Amino acid sequence: VILLVLFIPSIRPGDIVHEDAAAATKSGKKEGLGWRFWWMQVCWFVVNVIMCATFLYYLSSYIMENNLGGAAFAGTAASVKSIIGFLICLIFGLIYKKFGRAVMPGCMIIAALSMILMVLFPSMAVALIFASIGGCAYKIAFSYAYAHGFSLVPASRTDDSASITTAVYGIGSFLSTYYATWLMQVMNTEVVTPTWTVSAVVMVVFAVIEFIVMAKEKKEFAHE
Repeated sequence: VILLVLFIPSIRPGDIVHEDAAAATKSGKKEGLGWRFWWMQVCWFVVNVIMCATFLYYLSSYIMENNLGGAAFAGTAASVKSIIGFLICLIFGLIYKKFGRAVMPGCMIIAALSMILMVLFPSMAVALIFASIGGCAYKIAFSYAYAHGFSLVPASRTDDSASITTAVYGIGSFLSTYYATWLMQVMNTEVVTPTWTVSAVVMVVFAVIEFIVMAKEKKEFAHE
């Protein structure tokens, strides 16, 4: 939360122009948030469910299941992931300016690749490196959900954008544990590691859909 307050810039891409807030509320009714905002929230929800059910909440389980170490190493891996995530947040503004709309699908693909590599090649080095990379993807997606959300809604609805984004974060992270245990039951396994393959596939599917949506947005809103 502190990082969000300090380091998310008020970024509004130059090709997106909003009406003045006062003019937007002449009728006394709230303006719509638009389908692009709601689609972004769907992706944000998926990211929270999937990443909380892997890198964020189940990293220690992954380490124990694969005999990579004990509680001490699990704590170290979590600490490294958090520190690197903190550092990546410091340059989020640069990342967003460089990649813009492609940030979310990019984070999904990076997270999916990290999951697959961790499943295929379990080791201490892989856990440290790719859990950190996956954690960074989540931190960037987290910042993106707020920054890009503000750019999609009318000026009069930025408070609603922040509220909805936070609510989706809470719901997604809450449901992630149920998603993880449900996958374990469906796959008839008592360990969480095999479920990461399914989670990676889900992320790739949504990333592909995101690129399709990006093409639709580019065509539909080219005049803005």
